[in-house]
Amino acid sequence: KSEQGDTIVQTYHYLVFPQKQGDFEIKPIEVNIGMFSRRNRGGNFFNDPFFSSGMSKPVRVVSNPVTVKVCALPAYNGKIKYSGLVGRFDIKAEIDKTSIRAGESATLSIKISGSGNIMDAGLPANGPDTDDFKVYDDTPEEDIRMTETGYEGYRLFRRAIVPVKPGHYRIGPFTLVYFDVDRAKFA
Repeated sequence: KSEQGDTIVQTYHYLVFPQKQGDFEIKPIEVNIGMFSRRNRGGNFFNDPFFSSGMSKPVRVVSNPVTVKVCALPAYNGKIKYSGLVGRFDIKAEIDKTSIRAGESATLSIKISGSGNIMDAGLPANGPDTDDFKVYDDTPEEDIRMTETGYEGYRLFRRAIVPVKPGHYRIGPFTLVYFDVDRAKFA
């Protein structure tokens, strides 16, 4: 409580990412703070707080422990490899040129965006057949930020692809399999 009797509340938010299933106890959080109180030295000019001296008293605040039950994801039996992502995600792919000569390069961009463990997003397993193309991966670009509900953002993968012989090729489609937390199933 403040000198005026107001309650002062400081809230801390933590994001936790379980690595395995089971029942877990999150230990109490301990914070040591200095509670400041004003003492009036009496006779101050109009009791102005500027002329008051303050005292700091150390206070230890401890939270309650929290028990969390972490459930396993259901078994995945799909044909396309599971990405390991959990949350809500979207994938988009585009290529900068649709007609090139053998030996020339085109840039394939694959963007995975959403919320959840986005920092773990990698290139989807399906892509250009490496027998027909030389493929050069660029360093992924990302914009990931922490919000009150978790991590959000995107990872952008660029690949220079160079056909080694003439022909008509289909690149993609690119599919991202993740566990959708809203629907509680793989998407």
